[in-house]
Amino acid sequence: MAFRILAFVLTSLLITGYINRKGSNPDPQNETRQVSPEAVPDLNKQLLEYARKHGSRISPTYEKAVCTEFLIQVIEPFRRLTKKEKNDIRILTKEPLGSLVEKDDPVIKGVQTALVSSGKGEIITRPEDVLPGDLVQFWTSWLWYPTGHCGVVVSLQPGKKLTLYSSHPFTNGFGKYAFEWPGKTYFVRLKPE
Repeated sequence: MAFRILAFVLTSLLITGYINRKGSNPDPQNETRQVSPEAVPDLNKQLLEYARKHGSRISPTYEKAVCTEFLIQVIEPFRRLTKKEKNDIRILTKEPLGSLVEKDDPVIKGVQTALVSSGKGEIITRPEDVLPGDLVQFWTSWLWYPTGHCGVVVSLQPGKKLTLYSSHPFTNGFGKYAFEWPGKTYFVRLKPE
């Protein structure tokens, strides 16, 4: 168990680039792909605003609401989620995550699987097509142990940075954080009703 905790912490440090930047986490606005506000769907804008405005209440600490619980509570005011959809976002499985991540099993795609299978979301396959307010589940691995995270996309630099509103140990709950580009990304856009 201690090894898993150590692996999680070290993987998180590497994912976020904390080790390479010696603790700084700038949001690289000058490098981030710029998107015209008119190109962002209204629902995406509403999701971003809701996450920004209510994130600290939803996840005052990481222990109060981990990333999946944060994401569920951000989506719910806009689209009611079934128990199955919530469990899909939570990635509840008894199977070993490593093999599921390796084969891109639908269960590890979390929010993407939940929303697409119910007709509430649209898959975004190319990072160049991702817009602020889209949702993501991502995975990376370190020492053969998969580490996942999810959140609401704020901005991105495809292949380099992915800035999210989410709940993460490094923000001790809700925060905006620029992650190093992860190994596997699963983006989805919530459809309006």
